[in-house]
Amino acid sequence: MKKLIYLLIGFTLIWTMSSCSDYLNINTDPDNPTVANASNDVRLPWIQYYYGYAAGTASMRTNTILGLLTQTYASTGANSLLAAWNPSQSSCTTVYQNIYVGSAVNIDPMIQNALTNGEYHYAGAGYALKAMGFMLMLDLHGELPVQEMGILKTNPAYDDGKKMYELVMGYLDEAIKYFKMDQKVGAMALSEGDIWNSGSVDRWLKLCHGLKARYMLRLSKKAEGTDLYSFNMDGILSEIEQGPQSNDENIIVNHVNKAGDQTNFTVSDPYSSSYLWDCTAYGATQRATRYYANLLTNGFTGGSGVIDPRMSKLLPAMMANITLDNNGNIKKYV
Repeated sequence: MKKLIYLLIGFTLIWTMSSCSDYLNINTDPDNPTVANASNDVRLPWIQYYYGYAAGTASMRTNTILGLLTQTYASTGANSLLAAWNPSQSSCTTVYQNIYVGSAVNIDPMIQNALTNGEYHYAGAGYALKAMGFMLMLDLHGELPVQEMGILKTNPAYDDGKKMYELVMGYLDEAIKYFKMDQKVGAMALSEGDIWNSGSVDRWLKLCHGLKARYMLRLSKKAEGTDLYSFNMDGILSEIEQGPQSNDENIIVNHVNKAGDQTNFTVSDPYSSSYLWDCTAYGATQRATRYYANLLTNGFTGGSGVIDPRMSKLLPAMMANITLDNNGNIKKYV
């Protein structure tokens, strides 16, 4: 009898442990996605964020090199050295780091998952962001691993500039193809994960055509022709016609500045603020130079004195003599 009782207890324990294991296995922690279970609506906004941060960083650092921005902290600081064309290593790796570690590493898995599940618009977004990221890297570095990126090689082969350009243009064509496809019935809507266009496929398509026109203009010094790596004005005009025709058709990226915002784990900057938050005099240490201001006012020696109408959008300005109405809204200022 005792043996029978022990057998029953043992069977019960085994069954309980098995049931518990099965029960735990059906749950996925939404706060800790893995490579295996991360859905596309989780991946896409982070791919967009890290590309945007890389683009904003590239803008600040290249403009410092060009003398349009200056740094107000110690002259030996990393970004200050950019103005002297003597950059430190840390000023050269942030863009690279955010493209590869933050953005690109997630793109191919998202595309594969999208094609498996019939979420073709996510595949389109993946190819578009892949094109944008690697064209940014091509502009900055000229040669980088693209085809062998993300295959766990310690020595991936570098693609030259011509190959990178051809790959980027191919990615945009793939993006356009998938954006024009109907998603599988029941597939996750692009609006679930798209923080730029709220799922508007039309805006994405116009973005892709606008990017093609912009990238094709990079070949303006090459001979006229119809092949991919020659200057093709008719092709450029065709892409422009299919691109954004007004600000209403452009990408709109909304940002907020809020206390206690979590920070980017790679560089410790806030997640929710503008990609350009620390640039063009809006940050604590960057300032537009007099040289840049003079280019906009044409106030340099021999300049016409005609003020560039874009100046108020490009240079921050201080508001003085502010008058408020009864509701606390700004009524006028100087």
